[in-house]
Amino acid sequence: DVLVRYDLLIKFNSLNYNLVSLSDNNSMLDVFRVFLQYSEQINNRRFEKVYLSHKGKKKFYIDGDYFEKLGSEYSFQNPVYTSNTFCDHLFQLNGDKAYPTWTGGWLGVASRQIKDFTDFHEKWYLYDLAK
Repeated sequence: DVLVRYDLLIKFNSLNYNLVSLSDNNSMLDVFRVFLQYSEQINNRRFEKVYLSHKGKKKFYIDGDYFEKLGSEYSFQNPVYTSNTFCDHLFQLNGDKAYPTWTGGWLGVASRQIKDFTDFHEKWYLYDLAK
């Protein structure tokens, strides 16, 4: 279950994508796919930031331009590429990049990106679920 709302009551330039609950049968990729599908559904709306929350607590954000790109590319972009490069566009709430951008050989870069993607999901909601 996901609850999505504007983040501010007066200015509607931020969106809060709040993951409320998920089934034991859902994988990280299921959660991410639903997020991407939502970005495609509302692709005609512009946001400055899109916050990723779990049970009402903000954890990360992405720029609205990147959210729009995710939505516009969902129907044709390789989902492995999208999941591997997603953390390059992820920010901590204080504005710092959440993960580094990796360079080097493709195998080493892909390995680091997969680890970052898993770490992102753990910090977004999996650690909370394990409590």
